[in-house]
Amino acid sequence: MLRPMYTSPDEARSDLFLSAAVYLFGPLVLGTLFNVLPLPGVIFGSILGFVIPLAVTVLVPWLLIRYRKESLRSYGLVALRPADLLLGAVVAAPLVVASLLMLPGMRQSPVVAMLSIDGGARLARWLGLCLLGVYGTVKARDAFRQDYVTVREGVRDIGRWVVVVALGAALLLVMSQTVRGASLLDALRLLLLPLGMVGALAVIERSVRGPSVTSRQVLLTPTVLLALGPFGLSLNGSVFLTSLYRAALAGGVGLLVGAMIEAKRTAWAAIGLAAGIALFTLFDLV
Repeated sequence: MLRPMYTSPDEARSDLFLSAAVYLFGPLVLGTLFNVLPLPGVIFGSILGFVIPLAVTVLVPWLLIRYRKESLRSYGLVALRPADLLLGAVVAAPLVVASLLMLPGMRQSPVVAMLSIDGGARLARWLGLCLLGVYGTVKARDAFRQDYVTVREGVRDIGRWVVVVALGAALLLVMSQTVRGASLLDALRLLLLPLGMVGALAVIERSVRGPSVTSRQVLLTPTVLLALGPFGLSLNGSVFLTSLYRAALAGGVGLLVGAMIEAKRTAWAAIGLAAGIALFTLFDLV
């Protein structure tokens, strides 16, 4: 069991909003800074590709945890149980299958690709995102008014909207691409990831046993937080739909993270999810 942790609602909200601001605007600020500063070489730039995703996702939460003298156990970083990592990998499996089906004729193994520097940056990015989702979930318990539901009910209610938005954006993108001359089969591959998300949500819903209690606000927080990263407004219809499509899928990953930390009270399941997506797919949801 986790040690009880409490911060005032104002403190929890300020911590959460600060972490979200760094996640959303940090890449822009750091990208502008490094474009101005001369970099010593390609290797250094590749290392930054590994460091920056962690810096904008987990660095600020880590510093805030230290500042408030909180225990990592409060965030689900308890003793490692292989079953928790396995749960995250199983939840990732439908997304892995869907993303691989989107890349027909792929000659390079995803695991082989992970041996490159870019592969390490990809793993860092997914680990950072899922751990940020864990932090947002735990902070939301104190930050917002609670509308209590079971984890299954929350996953079902919020997941329905995530899938509807993702499928709706995908269908509009399919029509847009076919009008521009793309083959219907290639365009229809965009539907695979939303269907994979349906499978992942079904897995986590079925894995919850007993009346695990959470709240809609707690599950919405990582969903919205991760969705805001890839979302962007644009007057270009295709760019906007692509942004909405990726945002819905990223939000779905946030919902998976929130459901796992609420149901299992361990962050290792979220780490297993991040590793499964990073290691066994070559497609970025965000």
